[in-house]
Amino acid sequence: MKIALAVPQFFPDVYGGVESYTLALAKEYRQRGHSVLVLCTRRDASAQSVSVERDQYGDIPVWRIRYDPERRPVRTRQVLFDPLLADHAGQVLQDWGADLIHLMNVGGFSAAVIPVAKALGAVSYTHL
Repeated sequence: MKIALAVPQFFPDVYGGVESYTLALAKEYRQRGHSVLVLCTRRDASAQSVSVERDQYGDIPVWRIRYDPERRPVRTRQVLFDPLLADHAGQVLQDWGADLIHLMNVGGFSAAVIPVAKALGAVSYTHL
């Protein structure tokens, strides 16, 4: 199974509990024979548009959606529902061929990715 773990930010940009848990979960999934991808954001105040960059953290592939959160068009709902972020996340899920997306933190990523994942046929699981 191809499992995408969506987290607001990831190593080496941020070191914290959610990031540590995500890394441990990614390693456990891989040990059990699954393909794993970490999908996260990289906040960049100089970004003029949203882009996706492929990276690696150890042996875990990481795809980072680089964007400036201050440029979001709908600031009042952006914490929980950001369609622009969801569109880019959906493209990553489609390009990679994810079977399942596990949202590690809905408030930090975007709940808008849930209907996108379902439309692609990727089962979504949310971890609050």
